[in-house]
Amino acid sequence: MFSGTITLTNSGGNGISDFGDNNTTTITGTINAGANSNAVDSSGSNNTTYINGTIQSEIGALYNSGTNSFTLQEGAIIIGPIKSVSLEPTLNIDVGLDTSYIYTTEGTWTVNDLDGRSFSYSNNVASSLSAGNSETADEMLFTRNRSLQMSLQRRANTDQGPWVDVYKHSSQRAANTAQPAMLTYKENSNGISLGLPVLSGARPLDIVINSHRTALNIGQDSQTIDSQSTKLGIMVRQASPVNGWQLTASGFVGRTSYDGQRGKILDNLSATGMTSLSSEYSSTEAILAVTAGYTTNLSKTLRFKGSFEGSYDYENFAAYSEGSNFSWAARKLGQTSGGISAGLLYQPQKNLSYHLRVGTQRRTVVKGAQASYTANGTFYSVGSGLKSENYYDAEVGFDYLGSNGMSLTGSINGFNSEYKINGATAYLSLNWDF
Repeated sequence: MFSGTITLTNSGGNGISDFGDNNTTTITGTINAGANSNAVDSSGSNNTTYINGTIQSEIGALYNSGTNSFTLQEGAIIIGPIKSVSLEPTLNIDVGLDTSYIYTTEGTWTVNDLDGRSFSYSNNVASSLSAGNSETADEMLFTRNRSLQMSLQRRANTDQGPWVDVYKHSSQRAANTAQPAMLTYKENSNGISLGLPVLSGARPLDIVINSHRTALNIGQDSQTIDSQSTKLGIMVRQASPVNGWQLTASGFVGRTSYDGQRGKILDNLSATGMTSLSSEYSSTEAILAVTAGYTTNLSKTLRFKGSFEGSYDYENFAAYSEGSNFSWAARKLGQTSGGISAGLLYQPQKNLSYHLRVGTQRRTVVKGAQASYTANGTFYSVGSGLKSENYYDAEVGFDYLGSNGMSLTGSINGFNSEYKINGATAYLSLNWDF
């Protein structure tokens, strides 16, 4: 194993030379071979070289003249030619599912992707994109629309006039060895819902506009996505509960624009061993949702509040390109979600109450579980990971009714999922009468 640093200046030698047979070499350090030397030269037979360090040479970062294999592991940075001058060596790529790469070779090579994903090897260029945003699209769709539905549920608890609901949301997904295709990410978002009552009576109707902005970081900067979503819709509800039950239904349509950046694409022809790709694309969305809420008095100051909810969320992604070598096909993503919650509302004063709620939701992808892209003219499908997931949440908050026809609701919600997503959301909702 080599774990130090080798720097060659105006030398005709090699950083590491492997002239024997059946040897195994592991490189975790740095080799800078300069302009006149090969960084790693393997000229024997059946030699195996593992690399997770930085290898750099202007004439041959990896140089082969035998029947040998080179395995690029997570953390490997190759700067310079990957060259074979005889026979057919093997290049194994094992850089991780969340890492994209474009490796250009010289000579004849056999190329394998040990992570098991699809890749293209054409005209001496091996390339593959991480699933990235295509794998996390269903989670982000659920997050956006769950935040909107929570806004509507808070509105259903008041009979006042125009309203504003502001929220801030953050979540992250940890690595899961049992589900390696599910990429790690960190997500921060904020949104605002504005509602205007237009019909009163037994079934009041509100027109609602929602704006939601998300910053998504996948795989520790392997890809970042900034998105802006705007939706317009209506909410219809029962003015008064019937036998303790109150129904609320809503429908929305909207558009989401995306700006993507892959800043860590492994590229041995780049001066730093990495290159970047950017993308711009958009989608249209539609949501249908219904909630059945139940309330009953337990005492003069304590009430039980529960609910059942369900929704269908649909997003239609337009086709787009990343650089000149990669293009993504249009995708129609549909998923259902359903949940149940139960809580207590404590009202010590007429104008002030506190609430505690726990709940669970389940989302299921029913359409468009796979995204498709073309790499150097070769067509591939990329799975979206698991098609269903359970979420669990708890919330605490307060409701205050002012003397001037204004009410204020605030809450903090914490949640986690069975597949290591966890996070928190803070809400502040304002209602008023003119």
